[in-house]
Amino acid sequence: MDAGALMRSRVAARFRGDERVIVVNAARFVTVELAGTITGLGSNAVRKRIERGIWLEDVHWRRAHDGRIWIDMKAVERWIEQSP
Repeated sequence: MDAGALMRSRVAARFRGDERVIVVNAARFVTVELAGTITGLGSNAVRKRIERGIWLEDVHWRRAHDGRIWIDMKAVERWIEQSP
């Protein structure tokens, strides 16, 4: 899986008068920063889950060829659903 495939997402813009509304369908794999925003945890909390081994490499996150970490949001959703 290449970084380009990881970053693909569909973005649609709609206009209402002078107001611009942007609707974003996020990709399955997102950056640490975006995962922090989506979950409401913040990027530091996402990084801590990785560092502490709570979120596992090749399960909840992957490292791209450029070294950047990508969070698998589907896996994170499953992790949340399985939490007691």
